[in-house]
Amino acid sequence: MRQFLQKIGLRLAILAVIWVIFTQLLPKHYYLGPEYVRWEMVFGKIAELKSSRSPVNLVIGDSRPEMGLASKHLRAINLGLGGTSPVEGYYVLQQLKDVPIDTLYLSYSPLHFHGQDCFHNRSVYFGFIDRAYLDDVLTRSLQAGDGIYQWHNWPWLDDLDKNFPLPWVQRQVRYLPALHNIDNYRWYIKDFPAMRARMVDNKMSYLFESDICPGDTSVQEYYVEQRLGGFSPNIVNVYFFDAMLKEIARRKIHLVWINMPLNQAVRQPSKRYYQDFETWLQQQLPVGVPYYPLGLQDACDFKDYSHLDETAANAFGAHISQWIDAQRQP
Repeated sequence: MRQFLQKIGLRLAILAVIWVIFTQLLPKHYYLGPEYVRWEMVFGKIAELKSSRSPVNLVIGDSRPEMGLASKHLRAINLGLGGTSPVEGYYVLQQLKDVPIDTLYLSYSPLHFHGQDCFHNRSVYFGFIDRAYLDDVLTRSLQAGDGIYQWHNWPWLDDLDKNFPLPWVQRQVRYLPALHNIDNYRWYIKDFPAMRARMVDNKMSYLFESDICPGDTSVQEYYVEQRLGGFSPNIVNVYFFDAMLKEIARRKIHLVWINMPLNQAVRQPSKRYYQDFETWLQQQLPVGVPYYPLGLQDACDFKDYSHLDETAANAFGAHISQWIDAQRQP
């Protein structure tokens, strides 16, 4: 029995060493796929901006401006990140505290004000955001009695936090499920160069062509909106949105708010949910901030239920540029 246990222990030790080597030495973009690579590129661009400290125009927001706003028409760099809220937006703004920002185009969907859907499985999981900042978010959530940011987007993470309280152990075990995506290395080697070139050409906008007319009303976001009826913002998101606005005012950054178009096949902006959102949002924004309202757009302009395709994103970017020029005229 003793020899048997020794053999088992040896095998487990070998597997542990292999796993640590895997998580520590193998670049995550080989197994975490395109979404991780997008974050990697955005934070690489942030590092460039911090180094150069040159004046810049920026887009900050979630996946809708990331994919649906061709920022080259605005002479702006697109730092949009899918699934994020003002929590991550404030962090990005703080990372650029020494960078002179001329104009900031800000855009978040209503969903990313009343909740979070990617905080744990992207913001925490990918590892680009400082751990102390993330802990501050979770502490504020807990103190405010908020359950949304305490909720993990993957149920198994709740068990992980309870059973492995050591942060280093958690970081290693978190990447275990990613093993089934190890074939992503083929995507990275074959397709990433083209993805990178397209984003560089489009000032970091993540654009996709499409020939479909999506109208899927079963997705979580629409279910949540229909269930809620009226819009109600999450207390943590409100706190960090207010912090963003104060930071923007302190630095005298010219702010422009842009509501991205809604897919008319699955949305009705006259619903109470959207009316409540716009009423609340305009109460939060400083007086005089250029405000582009919610509107409908044809389903065939979208690459999926929520994001404009490349052609529509370029057209929308050009339209916003013209709209801003009109705002500046006396």
